[in-house]
Amino acid sequence: FSCQDFLNCVSMSPRCVGFVYRYAQEFVATAPKLPKEFAALPLEMQSLRAAKEAYETMQKATQPLTSELESPDADFDDTQVFLQHLKSNTRSASDICDALPRVFMELDETSGLFAKLLHMDERNRAICSMFSIIMLVKNRYSDFVAPQKAERQLSSSKWEDWQSFAQWVDITDEQLHAALVFLAIRGLGKMKSLAKALPNDARSPEDIVLHLMDNVARIVPSVSQLSSQMATLVQDALLASKCFSLPQLLQGENTPSQVELLKNSMSSQGEVLLKFLLLCQVGVMCGLMGARTPQGSAFMDETNSTNILAAIKFLRMAVCSSSHAVYWGYILSRGEHLGLPTDELEQIALCRLACLCRTSSSETKFLQGAWDGLSKGIRRTLMDNLLADGIQERAFVFAFLPLYFANAKANIAVGLQRALLVLVDLLEVLRFEGCAEEAGSYNIVVDLQEVAAFAKDAVNPRVFQATAAHVKLVQSGSEVQILVATKHKERVKLGTWAEDQELDMPGVLRKLERKVD
Repeated sequence: FSCQDFLNCVSMSPRCVGFVYRYAQEFVATAPKLPKEFAALPLEMQSLRAAKEAYETMQKATQPLTSELESPDADFDDTQVFLQHLKSNTRSASDICDALPRVFMELDETSGLFAKLLHMDERNRAICSMFSIIMLVKNRYSDFVAPQKAERQLSSSKWEDWQSFAQWVDITDEQLHAALVFLAIRGLGKMKSLAKALPNDARSPEDIVLHLMDNVARIVPSVSQLSSQMATLVQDALLASKCFSLPQLLQGENTPSQVELLKNSMSSQGEVLLKFLLLCQVGVMCGLMGARTPQGSAFMDETNSTNILAAIKFLRMAVCSSSHAVYWGYILSRGEHLGLPTDELEQIALCRLACLCRTSSSETKFLQGAWDGLSKGIRRTLMDNLLADGIQERAFVFAFLPLYFANAKANIAVGLQRALLVLVDLLEVLRFEGCAEEAGSYNIVVDLQEVAAFAKDAVNPRVFQATAAHVKLVQSGSEVQILVATKHKERVKLGTWAEDQELDMPGVLRKLERKVD
């Protein structure tokens, strides 16, 4: 157990860091005069110095809840003038873009919370999202597509489809103001420094923003400009965002269970909340490439709009249709758009896999080839999970699965087929460890982020193939995190490596089962 191990352990807890730092202060104060050069310090003193730096970093992380990082108060008159100009639709695009950070003070370039925490890219994305929604609602096509490249630019016919969506939403001036507030403050939930400073039960991005609205309103002054009804609408949209994400549906990353949760969240406000939520989530996606170009949506081009509008087409029916009809309706429409057959269960599973792999029309043959190259038993295991609804059938929902496949496809040492084989191994590990039974839920969310990173870095196919034998599962309720063992991470750059099969007897048995199959 080294000093560095001790430091790594202590750094997980702010209280422990503070305790070690205070002890270090006392130790240094009573110790003999230290060498001037830090490099000459003994390892113990280096660790104490590192503890001091960690403590100071932690102190900065808790500062957002102090008066030093409060955003300036929003001016009621300025807000009303801005909203009146939006209503008349007379201001130029540049005037609107420039006015947003002056009206929504969280976005102020110098005194807003984004600026004080040095998250300017996230600030710019928020501005881009807000600007894009205004242009969409006000039917200002040229301003909306201004940053898009000519070869990918949103067509006028597709813009008409967006206008049909805007007309369905039928947003009021008051609701538009609430949507702009939602987009202005939503990005605060991504700040790790805020997460560390808040209670453990308020760590998701939506929970962080909800906590700020309820307990530290001075940090989100734009909310104070809303009526109580509109503030409630923003809160309900944040709660709904916790259980349903439009980007996840686009990638087939969620299941009908998440659509069911969305339907349940609509019980209080019905279609009003659905329309508001979809408009806000479209706004978020409009701003994905807004870090450098906040005036217009570079992301919402012809290709991306096609997929998103297809998903919205089915989500609009969520009030009166089943969760399965909404979810699989989108998945099948995406498969048909890619030219994939959709008649049999295995073909439907492949359609969802195509979404997860972000497959384009030119890549369908490659996807089909990788799938056909798997044994019947492997395909069956994948099918069972790809088709499970998470409502009446147990489903493992892998967070970061699209990233895992993207990294695997881009890595010549891994590839899609090997990624699918390792995914099956991980599914079997999850089942052998009884994760579903412990979760007590039909919908188990599995964090695959570390494995996705490993798929990017691996240079030896055998090292990657053995991943499932070298993972640790950390489970909390219906959420499971898969961690790659440190020793196995260290093998990532090995050119050659031979697995000790005695350490992976389950893996050996699985390979035998596949051969028998």
